[in-house]
Amino acid sequence: MNGLCQRLARALLTTCVSALSSAVFALDAGHAAGALHTGDTGVALTSALALHYDDRAHLAALVDGRPELRIVLSAHAIDAAALDGPGRQRLRAAMAEHPQPGVLLSVAPDAHGAVRAGELSLLPYSGQTAPVVHRLSGLQLARGEQRVLGVLDFTSADGRLRVLARFNAPLFHDLAALADRRGDEAQSSPQTAVLIEYEQALRQGAFDHARRLATPALRQQLAGLEQRDEGDIEALVARLSSPAARRREVQRLVTMPPYAYLVTARADAPLIALRQAAGRWRVDLP
Repeated sequence: MNGLCQRLARALLTTCVSALSSAVFALDAGHAAGALHTGDTGVALTSALALHYDDRAHLAALVDGRPELRIVLSAHAIDAAALDGPGRQRLRAAMAEHPQPGVLLSVAPDAHGAVRAGELSLLPYSGQTAPVVHRLSGLQLARGEQRVLGVLDFTSADGRLRVLARFNAPLFHDLAALADRRGDEAQSSPQTAVLIEYEQALRQGAFDHARRLATPALRQQLAGLEQRDEGDIEALVARLSSPAARRREVQRLVTMPPYAYLVTARADAPLIALRQAAGRWRVDLP
């Protein structure tokens, strides 16, 4: 930040800290005032939401995650549940129908709200599923029991992404898992059966059948796989376990509707996500 921005941020946050003690700050809708620019795209940021992810199911480390404070700034309101979970499945699904990007801030603030470390991700939009992750800078926070307020002045290292905004976000917490099954219960579950059926369809080259067992986000990845040469496909198939071996690899099933997570013994894919829609389970991206 330049000197003027820093002075404005400090003045705003001083006011915010005082406001956080007021009873008028209930969990009403969050709001932002600012914009992001990436390439030729400019988006007005009007909505803000925060969730303190405690990782109650202890799954985040399996996908290189951690307990963290998650903040979304976007052009439209989304549900707090979109920020929950060990991966980004919920957020990706929430953004799938929106043509404009937003940003996700993943931070580990200390007890006083100072940001020790963090990342900024450009949210997927217009069919884009791969997040673009940057080291976070230019963020100042004030946090109370029910609100997170802040100022963000961020420019990516390559200069292609610029975000300048202030925000006032309601603060939510992640939910506990609905069910946690282990051993035989997890291995004989419908979710494990769908995973095995999906992987065997890939082994047999039955991509049409595999697509029916995949979420829309994963189907896009399958389309890319089908376009690769036979050597790449054969190498992927060779890494897939037999049905019996795959069932033995499943150690735990955690359900957080509409998602479920299978914890496996495989180092290359320790956590498998599935999503339920129209009464059917489908394999999802991490």
